Amino acid sequence: MLRVDDGEQVPDLPDIGGVGLRAGVPVVRGWAQAEAAVELLRAELHAYGVGERMCVRARVSAGGAGVVELGCVSPELARLLAGLLAQARTGTPPHDSQHATAA
Repeated sequence: MLRVDDGEQVPDLPDIGGVGLRAGVPVVRGWAQAEAAVELLRAELHAYGVGERMCVRARVSAGGAGVVELGCVSPELARLLAGLLAQARTGTPPHDSQHATAA
């Protein structure tokens, strides 16, 4: 049984999406943190024109930690993302200077 703040006893919560909900595990907080990160990432992906080409989702681990799931992408999009990361790290343009819409 799960005890809620007012002392009332309620049954244990069911397993939802492969993650069992347990008392004391901050599932909502973890998911909310992941969702905030997803929103930031989606905005940047859309700004570069590739938002519709990549699935990004907020999830929560069994321990309540937020996680961001990055879906499968094409090899072209993977190369583009690698170039953007390299550019951000070094401050230099990516090897392939084609814009995302051409990839």
